[in-house]
Amino acid sequence: MEPMILLSILVIFCSSFIFVRKYMSQTSSLKFKRVFSLIAILAIVFSTLGQTINAQQAHAANGLHKEKATLVKVIDGDTVKLNYKGKVSTFRLLLIDTPETKDPRKPVQKYGPEASAFTTNMMTKAKKIEVAFDKGQRTDKYGRLLAYVYADGKMVNNAVVRQGLARVKYVYPPNNTYEQLIRASEARAKAEKLNIWSESNSVKTSLTSTKKTHKVVKPTSAKTTSIHHYSKKSKTPSKAKSTTKKEYFKNCTALRKKYPHGVKKGHPAYQAKLDRDKDNYACEVR
Repeated sequence: MEPMILLSILVIFCSSFIFVRKYMSQTSSLKFKRVFSLIAILAIVFSTLGQTINAQQAHAANGLHKEKATLVKVIDGDTVKLNYKGKVSTFRLLLIDTPETKDPRKPVQKYGPEASAFTTNMMTKAKKIEVAFDKGQRTDKYGRLLAYVYADGKMVNNAVVRQGLARVKYVYPPNNTYEQLIRASEARAKAEKLNIWSESNSVKTSLTSTKKTHKVVKPTSAKTTSIHHYSKKSKTPSKAKSTTKKEYFKNCTALRKKYPHGVKKGHPAYQAKLDRDKDNYACEVR
């Protein structure tokens, strides 16, 4: 137990004992009401202190340490940018996965915007943002920090799952201290059929993690490519010409009408002038 909490309890106890002893002999109903009110207030104070101590002891038992951070930007339901130790870093919320909204290779998935809005609302309204790293690896293969994120003491990871806007995923021990807590929230959201769990095929349609097959248009050289065709009668090859037709768009707004998530270099619609950040991907959605 922390020294300041122990000292607070002792001060409150001594003060209440002196007050009660002083007025115990008084028979006035007014005095009795005051004593009774004081006892009720003290009961509430002790209860609150007890809950705080229990929460601190439980967190200490898990061996996880909370550290201060400030919100920079919410990217989506399970990814945020925070100012941590004087540096802006991308944080990926541990143990959960929300529907996609920012992946240029995929369409916006159902309940993705709702998950993003929930995380944004919870974190922008918070006066205090904290992060806690688990016992294992601190970063993923993309360089993002893996953590439990707290908004005014409430774990965002768990809250998003409890609302039925995310599911438990990417569980890699020992980074799974709160796995059972979050799984319990997921079970309750399922039972109540909240959001992604409101449809029988929600797991398949909203949060499927299987990769879809995409047709890739391979670039061809400007020179004419010869393709041999055989005639049934002569059985001799004949040549036919084929070329890839370029597509031209005035700007990214026009291009996105046909290709909502932009195009890679080599695609017939790719134009260097539309690739402003020179990452070989034109008009991508960020």
